[in-house]
Amino acid sequence: MNQWISSLFGQLLGFLHFLMLLGIATFWFYLANKTYDPVMPTLASFGLFIAYLITFGTISTIVSANNTLLRIEELLTRNQNSVRSSSPPSLSAQRSIDDFNRGAF
Repeated sequence: MNQWISSLFGQLLGFLHFLMLLGIATFWFYLANKTYDPVMPTLASFGLFIAYLITFGTISTIVSANNTLLRIEELLTRNQNSVRSSSPPSLSAQRSIDDFNRGAF
C-alpha cells in the first residue's frame, strides 16, 4: 500500500511541476503585459516559485523518508526472523545463564 502511495505521489509530483511552471509563466506574462516595469512580475513569480519549492520539497522529503524507514523496518524484521529461525534452541538466553551458574560452559 505504501509503495503504491509513493508511486502515485511521484507521478502526481511530476504533473504538478509541469502545471506550476506553466502557471508561473502565465502569471508572469499576464503581469508583464499589465505593467511597464517587468521587475515586479519577475519578483512575484520568483517568490511563488520559491514558495512552491519549499512546500513540495518538504512533502517530498517526508514521503521519501517514510518510504525509506518502511524499507529499513522490513529488512530488519526479515533479518531478525532469519536469525531467530537459524539459532539452535540450546543457545537461548535462560539456558546460557543456567549453564553459566552450574559452571558447565
